[in-house]
Amino acid sequence: MFAAQSAQMEKMPNLTLLQNPKYQALVDKIIDRRRKGLQPINGTPRTIETLLRFGDFQCYRRCSRVYPNGDVFYPCEPLRKVAGICCGMAR
Repeated sequence: MFAAQSAQMEKMPNLTLLQNPKYQALVDKIIDRRRKGLQPINGTPRTIETLLRFGDFQCYRRCSRVYPNGDVFYPCEPLRKVAGICCGMAR
């Protein structure tokens, strides 16, 4: 199973990728493969596009997010509250 993750610089989206044609082609390929069922990929094409193209999303109270460095944001990252460190994640 493939799971896409947004490209970040520290804890913020790397928005320069939106101007990179190779990145955009990769995003298109991932979405197309998911849409056609050619590869098992987590998420719907819409959620994958939102994630990889840094689209706006609604944060809900029960939403949490774990960053690659192990930071756990609860209820969500936009509130800027690190709730802890995920077990087994390297810092």
